[in-house]
Amino acid sequence: MRGEASIGAVCHTPTAICYRLGAMHRLVSFTAGLAGRLTAAADLGLARLAHAFTPPPPEIQDKRCLRLLVIVGAALFLFSNGLEDIDDAPITYRYAQNLADGKGFVYNEGERLQGTTTPGFTLLLAGLHRLSSLDMAALSNALGLAFSVATLAVTYKLVLGITASAMTALFAGLFLATLGPFAAWSMAGMETPMYSFLLMACFYLHQCQRWLALGLAGGLLVVTRIDGLALVGVLGLWMTAALLTGRLSRRDYLKTLVPFLALVLAWFAFAYFYFGSLVPHSLTGKQGHPRFASEWWPFTHFIQRKYLFLLPALLALPFLAFKDRQHPALLLAAFAVLYLLAYLAAGIDFYEWYIVPLMPVFAALIALSAQTLRKHRLLLLGVASSLLLVNATYCYRDVMRLKVYINDQFEVNRVLAGKWLNAHVSPEASLHTGAIGHIGWRFRGRIIDGSRLVSGWDGAFTSDLVLTGEPD
Repeated sequence: MRGEASIGAVCHTPTAICYRLGAMHRLVSFTAGLAGRLTAAADLGLARLAHAFTPPPPEIQDKRCLRLLVIVGAALFLFSNGLEDIDDAPITYRYAQNLADGKGFVYNEGERLQGTTTPGFTLLLAGLHRLSSLDMAALSNALGLAFSVATLAVTYKLVLGITASAMTALFAGLFLATLGPFAAWSMAGMETPMYSFLLMACFYLHQCQRWLALGLAGGLLVVTRIDGLALVGVLGLWMTAALLTGRLSRRDYLKTLVPFLALVLAWFAFAYFYFGSLVPHSLTGKQGHPRFASEWWPFTHFIQRKYLFLLPALLALPFLAFKDRQHPALLLAAFAVLYLLAYLAAGIDFYEWYIVPLMPVFAALIALSAQTLRKHRLLLLGVASSLLLVNATYCYRDVMRLKVYINDQFEVNRVLAGKWLNAHVSPEASLHTGAIGHIGWRFRGRIIDGSRLVSGWDGAFTSDLVLTGEPD
């Protein structure tokens, strides 16, 4: 029996060995398969992670950045909107209303005096009001929002065309959106958003060499506000020099010059024969106003902490101009200097909306200056983030200051005074007052302007009512 058991054990040994070898083979195969699946999953995860951090194609990145900029800008501008517009805006409203009603381009019916400094914006308001019958103030604020957002977009496109970097262009747009004066005056009823858009559109069209569109935009800029001649001086000199040196063809030069002259000369001819003057009467009237700011305000105003961002831009300007050969930076800086010199020569007192058109110029210069750090990405990110944070802080302060100013005593009380006069005084009566905006917009009688913006009196006048001081 013992011998048989030993023989049986020996006989079963190869089977057991084969069974064990098969089990080991299946285990190895399972382990190898599992390892293969894990490796494939890891490769897929790493590929997806790499894809997530891989910049999208330039066209997609451009659209995403621009979409983000428009959303952020529109939200900020809507937040900045106050209860009432600044007092100068209703002066334009009354001109536009009279024009839309067929009473002529006048403030007081029958008195041909160009008391608005923005005929282009007045014509646009009158035309749209005539077509839509929308409230003039609501229409003006809607245009302010649209033109402010459009200014962000065209500034973005300008910087993108110069740097070929969507992130740098996005930084320029966000920096502009958070600049206090630009955000605060975006929906105050003024023409500054339209003027700023046309200004930056001219720079962009010049960069793209779209000469016909540049001539039209330049003409509309000057018709919108006469100080647009500062940009005409800068771009005109550059294009003339390019023509003389053979860098610009005569055909392209004329494609810009002819539509520009057609628009500007048409308006000047109308102004001369209709008003008797090429220069707005409101400009000469402001020259006689008492000064509250330094006569050097076009330059001393920027010696403030919130404008320290100009320093790196000015320091980097020679580097931009001569190393990277970015002549757009020189054109932007030249316009800013010439624009401020024009206001210095005009000799009028400071109003903050005068400097608003410079804000997109400064934002573009800041972005171009920051681009010099493109080889040091972490440093560039830190500088850009710090500038945006500081800028946003000052922006909030400026926006709230203007909202409180508009919503507090000044504008609200002027509105109430105008409504009271409209309800209790005959429109056949005449009123002498200094604050003519909201009061003159709501009281439709004849206004004798103590500030001499829309009235040509020389000190001797007769009126039925006199409103002195601020209404309270």
